[in-house]
Amino acid sequence: MRYARIYLGKRTSDVAHGSKNAEGDRTRYIDLAQPSEVLFPRMEDSSGALTVIHGQKEIPFAIARAYLISDIAPGASRGAHAHRKLRQVIMAAAGSFTLTVSSGTHSHEFFLTESSKGVYIPRLFWRELTNFSHDAVCLVFTDRPYEESDYIRSFSEYLDEANNG
Repeated sequence: MRYARIYLGKRTSDVAHGSKNAEGDRTRYIDLAQPSEVLFPRMEDSSGALTVIHGQKEIPFAIARAYLISDIAPGASRGAHAHRKLRQVIMAAAGSFTLTVSSGTHSHEFFLTESSKGVYIPRLFWRELTNFSHDAVCLVFTDRPYEESDYIRSFSEYLDEANNG
């Protein structure tokens, strides 16, 4: 399956990012072979905001693992690897940071600043997280459990596998 339909919630103020179905829910299709921004339903009232995230609904896979990255040292970067099999959605649960995703020939930067947006990253894309704000909390959802053998930690090795795989 190359494309997945993801749920964008019932918000009516942002219809440009998706089409409504008969129930008034907004959806859109993403290309599972390319990094893509994903949007999460956010409900707000006078007491605060609630962002809802489900696997196989807002995220285009069943969630096998979730983890947080926080208390990042000033100037530090995270990531700097690719995965052979694993897919991820990365979001800023708090604060902000820059996510750079590369195919080896093309790169795209995402500046993540709000908990209602994330980035889907398919397998065999290099990723690096930089420019963390002092209060940044990065939340990551994956479709597979941790396996060290799935990581490609050398960019030159990544280029070899991406071009030959």
